Amino acid sequence: MTMTYADIHLSAESLSWRKANQWLLKDVDFTAPRGQFTGIIGPNGSGKTSLLRCLYGFCRPTSGCVGLNNQSIHQLSVAERAKRIAIVLQDQSTDLTLTVESILKLGRIPHQGDVGFHHPDWLESEWQMIEQLEVDLLMSMRFDHLSGGEKQRVMICRALMQKPEILILDEPGNHLDIGHQYQIFSMIKALKLSVICSLHDLNIAAEFCDQIAVMHKGRLVIQGSADDVLTEPFIEKIYGIRSVRDKHPATDSLRLSFYL
Repeated sequence: MTMTYADIHLSAESLSWRKANQWLLKDVDFTAPRGQFTGIIGPNGSGKTSLLRCLYGFCRPTSGCVGLNNQSIHQLSVAERAKRIAIVLQDQSTDLTLTVESILKLGRIPHQGDVGFHHPDWLESEWQMIEQLEVDLLMSMRFDHLSGGEKQRVMICRALMQKPEILILDEPGNHLDIGHQYQIFSMIKALKLSVICSLHDLNIAAEFCDQIAVMHKGRLVIQGSADDVLTEPFIEKIYGIRSVRDKHPATDSLRLSFYL
């Protein structure tokens, strides 16, 4: 089905980015449909993080453009971007001495000038999010005293406190055990936000992503549904490993097994 402008929330057109005389991205055309979970996969060094950095405006591309609601993202102020896009990076700072509660309140900053956001206490909807992510028992702890997985849950929670239209996550499952990965991805998908998330785990991509974009050597080589993208010949071509596809007996979603 062809998407209209109204269906596309964030997009890249003919996007190329060169850094230190090396092309990290080349001629990337990418679309994130509104209200869908879009995964970005590919081997290490394929350009996943570089693409995300350009999508949320941290890096200005060498050529091409990034559009948010069909408007160039670089025409928006940093404050306006922060109201619309929340970001969770792959690695978190280890030396923040703020408490977890203080970290979460940073997520409110983009909206502080708006009516209804001058509240010292947590709203019921915010507290539900805090409890769902199991951050409620960490509120008084210092961020730099947390484990890697706890830090990641806190930063996902902080991002959601921004009340964004779009949530961008760079390999958020890296520091999380499998139980917390599925819990958090299930919760995020249920929010019906436009989500763009780089992933290494192809089974998680198959389970949660409405769309999957595959990066390889700085180029986007295919974007589509898990059934269309995650074929056995294509996985072997991109990752150099053989696979077998079947259906998960509990969820009927695509499931992959790998072998050399």
